[in-house]
Amino acid sequence: MARKSSKSARRHPARVLTSRGGVTDASAEAVSELETAPSGPRPAEPVPDRDAAGRFLPGNAVAHLRADLAATPHPSDPERNALGRFVAGNGGAVQHGAYAEATVAALKAEDVQRILADRGHDDVEHPPSVVYCRLVEKFAGACIVLDSLETFIGTEPISGKGRAKRALTPYLAVLDRVVRLAAIIGVERVPRPVNESPSAWLARLADERRKAETPADK
Repeated sequence: MARKSSKSARRHPARVLTSRGGVTDASAEAVSELETAPSGPRPAEPVPDRDAAGRFLPGNAVAHLRADLAATPHPSDPERNALGRFVAGNGGAVQHGAYAEATVAALKAEDVQRILADRGHDDVEHPPSVVYCRLVEKFAGACIVLDSLETFIGTEPISGKGRAKRALTPYLAVLDRVVRLAAIIGVERVPRPVNESPSAWLARLADERRKAETPADK
């Protein structure tokens, strides 16, 4: 009997309230709304930049913000963007020799050009000899090897047992070779000979400044 009354209460809640007495028109209307209300969860309200499943839509504000931060350089690390991620062409993840070779070659070429410029040479008016260029290239390569050995040795060339590390011997040998090559190449800066008049020099400087200020795509 109790089971039958409970089923009746679930099917017709207004009938139960009426049997107990004290039912007003307002309560009857509320019960009627409950009976006619759709069952199941309420539909989610629409959220800007998201679909019904909660996923971001293409072209949303968050994507635009991430794109702007990805294009913004890091304030202290030139190999990262504002999000802290590595940018294209960075050297932070260089581990394989095939990728490190390009980085070493770029560093070596930069050092060679700087050394030749310090010694008063250029590729147009005062080109250096082939032998001198080869000496400068070997010197730049030896400096890179020396820096690599120095990083490998670290701040403690002597081990905890009081023995010198194995890399210390080749480090001293490369250092001696660097000093010998530097003595042959020269350590002082040499002014470049000037074979132009002051007016031509000013005109060349103005032309170089104008080329530097002109965008490359124009």
